[in-house]
Amino acid sequence: MEKLSRDPEDDPILVALRDAVETRVAEFKESQPFDILKWTLVKACMAMANLRDGGRIVIGCDERDGVPRPSGMSEEHQCSYDQDRLIELVNTYARPPVALTLRRVEFDGLRFVGIEVSPFERSPVMCIRDNLSAKPRPTDTQVLMPGQIYARSNARVSTTRVVTPDLLEEMLENAAWIRAGDIIARAQAAGLRMPDSDAAQFSRERDEFGGLS
Repeated sequence: MEKLSRDPEDDPILVALRDAVETRVAEFKESQPFDILKWTLVKACMAMANLRDGGRIVIGCDERDGVPRPSGMSEEHQCSYDQDRLIELVNTYARPPVALTLRRVEFDGLRFVGIEVSPFERSPVMCIRDNLSAKPRPTDTQVLMPGQIYARSNARVSTTRVVTPDLLEEMLENAAWIRAGDIIARAQAAGLRMPDSDAAQFSRERDEFGGLS
């Protein structure tokens, strides 16, 4: 088990545990074995991957009056979580595949599981199959359906289907920025010189003007 000893600002899981505030990029779950939480985690990982900078999920926090409280996990619960198993499960249902890191960690003398989810690389993540035949059968909130895109809601911090224009616009805008950066990188690799930004051009002209004095 990894003991978190790095600077809090360098470790997203430690930051989440320290702040204990649920946001679009930080979700907290109470201590339960993997088989109980797995479908909730699959959906949450897809949603986090559709955020611009990805997100993180921390398991081992009870909720009291709407506020997460780091309470830790039993060793049995913690040991039921395995990175390869989660990656395989998530990417059985997600396309493009989701990149994530799962860590068993210790914080303030308590056990936790932290999952860091990377943002999609080119296209938003979509669910490609259902889990209705899974055993044990998923609850209503855990059901996955093909063609659904999951995200983290702006209005209410939770995992939800993309059914509103603002969430769809945000996702498409993120994809557009990623594609634009990819095009620029390929052009530069091919030896094409990209136009200077207004700020860079102003700076160059200012330096040239100063050299004439």
